[in-house]
Amino acid sequence: MVFLVLISSLIIIFFHVPLSASEMKKELFKVLYPQEGSEIISKKPNIKVEFDEKVKKETIVVLFDGTDITQLVIFTERGFEFKPFMVVSPGSHTLTISAKDNENNQIEKTLSFQTKHTEVFNEAWSNNNAIIIYEGVLKKSDTLGNLPYSKIEGNLSSDTKLKNQTWEFTFNTNLRYFDQSEPLAPPQKKGYDIINWILTGTYTKDLFKAKTSIGDIQITETPYTISGLSRKGGLFNIEYDIFQLNAFTVKSEAIYGSRGGTGIETSNHDHIMGLSAGLKLFDKKMEFKTIYVTGGEPSTGFGISSFGGNRQGDVLGFLVNSNFFENKLNTDFEIDFSKYDPDTSDEFAKDSDKAYRAKIYGAIDKYNYEAMYEYIGRDYQIVGNTIQKDRQGYSLRGGANWDWHSLNLSFSRYNDNVRGDEIFPRIYNTQMALDYSFNKIPELPLGLSYQKSIQKSTKEPEETNKINIETDTISGRINYVKDKINIGFTTAYSFLNDKTEANNDTTSITYTLTPVYTDVNFSFSTSFSLNQSKIKLTGIRTDTYTTNLDLRTKFLNQRATFDIAGTYTITKANDGSTNTRNLNGTVQLAYDLGKFVKDYAKPVIALKATYSKITDKINSLSDRDEFVLYLVFTTNMPFSF
Repeated sequence: MVFLVLISSLIIIFFHVPLSASEMKKELFKVLYPQEGSEIISKKPNIKVEFDEKVKKETIVVLFDGTDITQLVIFTERGFEFKPFMVVSPGSHTLTISAKDNENNQIEKTLSFQTKHTEVFNEAWSNNNAIIIYEGVLKKSDTLGNLPYSKIEGNLSSDTKLKNQTWEFTFNTNLRYFDQSEPLAPPQKKGYDIINWILTGTYTKDLFKAKTSIGDIQITETPYTISGLSRKGGLFNIEYDIFQLNAFTVKSEAIYGSRGGTGIETSNHDHIMGLSAGLKLFDKKMEFKTIYVTGGEPSTGFGISSFGGNRQGDVLGFLVNSNFFENKLNTDFEIDFSKYDPDTSDEFAKDSDKAYRAKIYGAIDKYNYEAMYEYIGRDYQIVGNTIQKDRQGYSLRGGANWDWHSLNLSFSRYNDNVRGDEIFPRIYNTQMALDYSFNKIPELPLGLSYQKSIQKSTKEPEETNKINIETDTISGRINYVKDKINIGFTTAYSFLNDKTEANNDTTSITYTLTPVYTDVNFSFSTSFSLNQSKIKLTGIRTDTYTTNLDLRTKFLNQRATFDIAGTYTITKANDGSTNTRNLNGTVQLAYDLGKFVKDYAKPVIALKATYSKITDKINSLSDRDEFVLYLVFTTNMPFSF
């Protein structure tokens, strides 16, 4: 019997499998909330964890979705808690806790869970950020009489979103408060103002998508119709599989602040309206698009100043682009027809003209290329888009990137006076460029470039000066990069050859040195440059010496900062016609008051001084010496709900 007990004990000891290290480690951490694999409804999930007394508290590291939040957790007697002060995006999240036990064994536990903002909406949040800046003058030069003694500015930016399976609503706005001791230049005003806002609603179901935007919107159709037009109004878009339809109406005048309402009207004299339809074929590798834009704009307004009546115009455009070979061969063709009246108060009717372009571009392995021809008629013009008209020509571009080398080439030739009007000359502008880089030695990248431009006129009318100028520029660059140090040196030589009777040749050479040192608590960057330009005909040489300095330091556990920035320029001519010195500088000492309040408020108090001095040794009446000392208070308070 005793023999059997002994044998049984030996078998148990021999075949016993001890707990794995991970199983032992898991027992040292207990996540009270949330549970593994659970789905919780919360915008800011409150995480609660308990840990065993064997865990060294000072070694705990907490990662939330890969971000270290150890400094933000609140330690309790038996564990810690964490509640985000900003809304957490819905979906999958991971919590990873690592530490060491009393025997210095590494412990780690990972937990996964899901979040949803509300029962109805997957996402329902509002992220906001309030910035307040106060600036008071403690001392200033007597010559700065119009400089405000005090100025306060507050900006509240807000982004709100509601989203479920098919619907999505977003609202973005910026509210501004501004006041100062001196009057403001119009169109600015004191007090509260809504600088911009946009409300967007989207519905998506299978292949169907509808989107509406109201407020400060941006519209881009094609380069020669509407491109990057930012105005107040409305935009409506429908997409179904291969079909697309856009419609918009915006106020043609650029409105500052909250003035002008929504901008959604159909008045032809002060609004711009448009409609476009698109079709994508061949597995959406080719697109056909038609655009029609009409409207008018006043002769005066914010950013607009002219005389006469309003401007009105229409444009009809067609666009075809394709990408059949995975960006190896792309095509882009556009043709547009415009009718435009620059002054509706006169007796002249609208001028009609056209514009078109054809572009082929792509990338094959290490090589890229582009070729384009474009024509913009003399009278081609549209409302809402400033286009360089009366221009035609072509451009070519190509490049290659190898392991250690890169080479880029470009060539273009354009001319004006596309209709050949006899009262004007035709001026041709030709540009050629070559750029080479060598990067085999990472610490010592270098490069060379060459540019040539030719400007030449033909068919000049009588008593019109001929133009025939060639400019050649060659430059080189080299950098030394090592750890926190980056020292760059560039030089460029340019020769302008005036081949006309004026013979106004000029040469220019520039040397620039840019040492930079960057560290966590200290950064230093400066540049020294010398530019020498010489007019060959007169022999006058002008030398310009420029020094820039930017010094930034952090100390007292990164709570305090000391910054210096400035520029000093000397300009001298060898004939004594110019001899000036310009100095501009800023010094700031700031302290972060975050330790006295919650860290996310980020209040900062600073003393800032600016100094400007101009010395003209030829004309002392131009001398100026100005100094301002400011007290500055700023705070940045993000909050969400």
